Amino acid sequence: MNLESEFAIQNSDIYKCPWCATAIQSSSEPFCSCLASERTLVCRDCDRCFCEAPAGWRKAFFRSSAAQAFRARNKSAQQATTRDLTVTPDSVQRPVILVVDDDRTVHLVAGRVLAEYPGTVLHAEDGERAFELAMEYQPDLVITDALLPKLDGRELAIRLKQTPETSDCKVAVITALYKGSRYRIEAINTFQVDDYIEKPVTPARLRQIVSEQLGLESAA
Repeated sequence: MNLESEFAIQNSDIYKCPWCATAIQSSSEPFCSCLASERTLVCRDCDRCFCEAPAGWRKAFFRSSAAQAFRARNKSAQQATTRDLTVTPDSVQRPVILVVDDDRTVHLVAGRVLAEYPGTVLHAEDGERAFELAMEYQPDLVITDALLPKLDGRELAIRLKQTPETSDCKVAVITALYKGSRYRIEAINTFQVDDYIEKPVTPARLRQIVSEQLGLESAA
């Protein structure tokens, strides 16, 4: 039995969970809360999404008709929520956390998790705007994607660390591309990041970043 027949059921919007093989309806199951440009669906039985599913399974799924229903829902959800992003606040309370990513879905997911903490969450969609906000607000923590328009997230980190006004802020870089110990060591030693995290990033991992870097615990 090949992966396509084992995991993805053709000619419907039904597929099988990569972890427990439960039949899942791609047109109605809930989206996961991972910080990713394209969130996946959560299995109602094992409570896991397929963000980290094996490559063979993902290839089979995205060749199936179930993937069409999933992509249509994902696109619709992104269009419906992008209007809710608040880029800058009217007033600031400490601690200040700056989230930097060029995908608004990531901002919305991160914003919901970070709302559990006291303080202020700022948002920027490119590295240059993030640096401008950092100079203005001196954030306590910057959580940034590695690949950004105008200024790379790692370059943003070293610029923040080498600028007196922002040198004390903690910087966590999230990446889907630069994976492995080589890139982590480079990020820490060369770009002076405080944490380096490979995607997908779950809400639990995001809370861990805040806890480790700021010593805060969620109030939720």
